[in-house]
Amino acid sequence: MTHGGVGELRFRFLHTYVVVPDVAPGTYTVRSARYQYRVLDIAEREVAVYDWHPEGISPVRTPHLHVPAAGAITLAQRPGTPRADAKTYLGRLHFPTAGITLEDILELLIREFGVDPVRSDWEAVLQANREVTDRGRTE
Repeated sequence: MTHGGVGELRFRFLHTYVVVPDVAPGTYTVRSARYQYRVLDIAEREVAVYDWHPEGISPVRTPHLHVPAAGAITLAQRPGTPRADAKTYLGRLHFPTAGITLEDILELLIREFGVDPVRSDWEAVLQANREVTDRGRTE
């Protein structure tokens, strides 16, 4: 819920993991294979999409952000430039990012979009989850 209880946003996500057996019997390594975190408005229109798909047909294989809600703009150009009236469609661009976690998106929704957290200790919960994730990366 956002803005005092009005459901104005939706959040959809896909996160694919690969589980690989380790050398030691009964142990495994788990790694992320791809993710997509979609912030949508109440009509299911995409507001922002954080995406990472290292395989597939897209030439962009690094983590990135799409902002489909952003409209087309005309960038200021020097006089006489042949593309002076050309539109730049921001929603089609791939803005590079670092790897994004579920915790990052939840914090974004709470802090920036005004989503009401279910728990009063949400910051501590997100921090604890980040520490577990970071510890798993270094082991």
